[in-house]
Amino acid sequence: MSATTHETLLVRYRIRARLRAIGACRIVGATTPDAPADGAVVRDAAGRPVLPGTSLKGALRATAEAWLRVFGPAIACDPIEGPTCSAATRGSATRDAIDRATCRVCALFGSTHLAGRLTVLDAPADGDVRTETRGSVAVDRDYETARGGAFSFEVVRAGSTFAFEAILENPTDADVALVAELLERLADGDVVLGAATSRGLGRFVCEQPTLARIDATGLLDGRDYTAIDWPDQDNRRAVLDAALRGAGPSEE
Repeated sequence: MSATTHETLLVRYRIRARLRAIGACRIVGATTPDAPADGAVVRDAAGRPVLPGTSLKGALRATAEAWLRVFGPAIACDPIEGPTCSAATRGSATRDAIDRATCRVCALFGSTHLAGRLTVLDAPADGDVRTETRGSVAVDRDYETARGGAFSFEVVRAGSTFAFEAILENPTDADVALVAELLERLADGDVVLGAATSRGLGRFVCEQPTLARIDATGLLDGRDYTAIDWPDQDNRRAVLDAALRGAGPSEE
């Protein structure tokens, strides 16, 4: 597969999996007068907890950047130590110039100047998802005493499952391998979801992952996706190693 922008859709990949919480998870939503706690979890129109696609994609992106930034700005730009892809492409007049200046991570997840190849949908509850309310108290770090009173927050209980789905359009082999590797590494704690992760919340495991593809002709003809093998660990890492050693910004 070669990297291509969205102007011409060549192929679309669909990733589906079940995300199971192996610990409590805090998915913070807006506080409302009828909320069961100060920080209530996000819910869909039916009132069931949901993992927002923005939160899922953000967690995957943050981990990918942390992993890949060591390979330099052509792989993952750094907003602290150097210019981001958005800054580097500001004022660029052509698509080709933007493509050349975009790092691999921004090409996959998107930037302010270029739509990403990866779309992550909201993950609805899959089965019986229950929540509980936990209490806590704010602590003054200088005096090491309680300050501001007690507060409560809602968490999704361990064992809850959610239906994950993501779409990759015109991805490179390395894009597919990276997203698969990120999902597989959830169980190791390398990728955590939701808020208060420093307190041990947000651990998930990815179960029953599937991969399917369809080309533009198939979409126009109304055909269904064709299932393909989920990339195993050796294959994923071999593809990623080859791509990282290749060192072009977003092209393979």
